[in-house]
Amino acid sequence: MSTLHVDTLIRLGDQFAHAVATLAAHRKDFERADQLVDHLSLCGVPAVAVSPSWPLAAYAPLIIVNSIEQAVPAIEATGHIVINNQGKYLINPPEGSPFDAFTFRLEQHP
Repeated sequence: MSTLHVDTLIRLGDQFAHAVATLAAHRKDFERADQLVDHLSLCGVPAVAVSPSWPLAAYAPLIIVNSIEQAVPAIEATGHIVINNQGKYLINPPEGSPFDAFTFRLEQHP
């Protein structure tokens, strides 16, 4: 086997290891999103966590609710920070979360 092949195999192995570590981090964020959805349901706010359909946002969980006005106080009660960025809502992780924790998107659908 040539040095080029060995170097390529090593690089592919490194990329695979990075992908697996990234997926593990995303799994934790989706579990956190599911927990937030469970909390919203307990507060009487119907909600669902979904994976966005376009690839560039695939790593950021999306939480869909019936009413943003009802969801915001319930979300903030968990320590998450809701930001209204010109009508686009983001949910930042609570204080003390890992530095690489993902921000969720929040949308309202009837």
